[in-house]
Amino acid sequence: MRSLLIRLNTILIISILLLGITPLSVKAGLQEDLQEVQRKLQEIRNEKNNIQSKVNSDKSLQNAYSAEIFKLQSQIDLLDNEIQEKELIIQELNLQIEILTQNIDTTTKQIEQARLDIGKLEEETDKRLVDIYIDEKTFSQIDMFFSSQGTDIIKYSVYQNSFQMETNAMLSNLNFQKQELESKQVELEQNKAQVIKDQTTLEEEKQVLSTKQTELDQQRAVFYKKRNEVTASIQQNNNLISIYTEEEQKTLAMQNKIEQELFNNIKNLGSGTYVLKGTIIGRQGYSGYVIPSGPGGAHLHFGTKVNGSSVNPCSLLPSGVISGCGGNGSIEWPLRSPFYYTSAYGWRWGKWHDAIDIASPNTHAYIYAAHDGWMYKGGSWSSGYWRKICETKDNCNQGKYTFYLHLAE
Repeated sequence: MRSLLIRLNTILIISILLLGITPLSVKAGLQEDLQEVQRKLQEIRNEKNNIQSKVNSDKSLQNAYSAEIFKLQSQIDLLDNEIQEKELIIQELNLQIEILTQNIDTTTKQIEQARLDIGKLEEETDKRLVDIYIDEKTFSQIDMFFSSQGTDIIKYSVYQNSFQMETNAMLSNLNFQKQELESKQVELEQNKAQVIKDQTTLEEEKQVLSTKQTELDQQRAVFYKKRNEVTASIQQNNNLISIYTEEEQKTLAMQNKIEQELFNNIKNLGSGTYVLKGTIIGRQGYSGYVIPSGPGGAHLHFGTKVNGSSVNPCSLLPSGVISGCGGNGSIEWPLRSPFYYTSAYGWRWGKWHDAIDIASPNTHAYIYAAHDGWMYKGGSWSSGYWRKICETKDNCNQGKYTFYLHLAE
């Protein structure tokens, strides 16, 4: 009889143990699937972030190349204006050279005409003098002395002197005009030479500007090529991001499906059930006192203790996830990315805040066990639904302890 009771008790204990662990053993496959999907999802997001970083870097280069192209284009335009200005000046100098050449030709013709006039006048003068000399010899002194006028010799002499003076005056005037024209010709030739010199200088300056413009065009072409390469890289990486985004959405949908299935399996687990790190233990909500009330105030109040003493959760959580919070990584974050840090551990609004507040943009995001342990639950809508996980069964003051508040149910 006693042996039978012992056997019955043994069977009862085994049955109780089996009943206690069966739900977890059933969930083991799903939990592994969830972890694998989460790992894949994180890989996809990491790869997306890497590609996005490359896109951002390429866009910075693209902007830098565009700025350099704009700068070079401005310099090219400025040089083009200078070249056009010098071309106009050169055209003006060409007109001046043409006018000076015409003036020189005109002056040369005038000088030649003056030379001809002087030669002709000298020839006529010589001829008249010869004629006068011959006429003078044909007159006898007696005929001249007994002239009926009596004054012919005097008139003759006066005429001869007057003609000589007039001729000399005309020659002097023609020579003066010739000298002025020759001076003008020299001045015109000098002006033309200076204009040609200025023109040559401008042509050289224009050539220097054109060479520099060509160099700038070549530099601009290099930057255009680089910018086109970067633009192509950005387009290619954006296409990759689109592909990864689609893959991310599919993987996320798979994660949501597994999480929902897991949550449906464990949401009715009784208080005191043993759970593994990463197990879904509830959903983020806004039960209890939250600011603002309603969905806008949805967040997770997350506290930790070690051997019964409150500690800052940031000292236990993995670093590198959220700026300003992270420690030795002995526990995991209870929310999955994306989420953000809303309130720190310590004094706040005149009261001690023995937890941190974190929030997901998804109002009812799943909450995960931060470590292995025995899960307890309780609370109400008005006071706030909560979970706590203790490393030691029925003794939360021994080992690690985590507290989760404001859950959806």
